[in-house]
Amino acid sequence: MGYVTIDMALMLEIAGSIGVFGAAAVYVVKAIKRVLKPMTDLKEKVEKHAQYLDNDNKRLKKLEELIGDVTDAQKLLLKTHLAVLEHLETDNATGKLNQSRKDITDFLVDK
Repeated sequence: MGYVTIDMALMLEIAGSIGVFGAAAVYVVKAIKRVLKPMTDLKEKVEKHAQYLDNDNKRLKKLEELIGDVTDAQKLLLKTHLAVLEHLETDNATGKLNQSRKDITDFLVDK
């Protein structure tokens, strides 16, 4: 019967080679991470700013809607003031007052 004998020096060489290649792989991975870190940091920062921009756009849209509502309400109030002034001047312009009341009611019901 033949036995396979492995020399102790050969085993140490194989184990040492595995250790060296493993350590080299660790350093290569660390070097790659160091090189890519600025790029990944920049990518995270851009994504964060994109999220901020989306939030700002949503808030601006809501504010524009609110401004539109306020503008409509102001127009309605001015029309009502004109109708009241005309009624005070003529003591007879109740049609415009009734129309203003209807417009205000419609505006409030819609909101």
